[in-house]
Amino acid sequence: MTLMTLTSDIHSGGGGCARAYLSQETVKWLQQWLNSTGIEDGAIFRRLIGQKRVGDRLHADIIADIYKRVARWVGMPAKQVDQVSGHSVRVGATQDLLWLNIDLASIMQSGRWKSSRMPMRYGEEILAARGGMARAAAQQGRDSRQETGANALAASAPAAAVRMSER
Repeated sequence: MTLMTLTSDIHSGGGGCARAYLSQETVKWLQQWLNSTGIEDGAIFRRLIGQKRVGDRLHADIIADIYKRVARWVGMPAKQVDQVSGHSVRVGATQDLLWLNIDLASIMQSGRWKSSRMPMRYGEEILAARGGMARAAAQQGRDSRQETGANALAASAPAAAVRMSER
């Protein structure tokens, strides 16, 4: 299923609409949220007041605060909590898609980017780990990971994830 959203593109000074893919599971949970809250129009994501009331739409500046509270709640070290931002989910999704070897055009569409600059920046460590030099080293036996292709990518995932979480 796809969802059409209105956008306010602060980078180009304009707005418009964009389409985003929603999995069947996401649609199920979204429908449950809408049914539970009685939301029929307007913003989907809104603040909760107590346990039974739904307030106004969430504003962009509050998203980072919510992510930081969740990060503290799950026990993330304070240094990492300080680095959590409203874009953390977007960065993580981009890295996941790159790790799964999803093509850049599809990632750009998913993130609604018009250029490859940001997805390339968000994924620079992942891309370097599977880039030409890394693959050449593996194929020539100069790397501890002797595998190539998807197997090498899967084998190096935990190390890359640790490095990314240390930022």
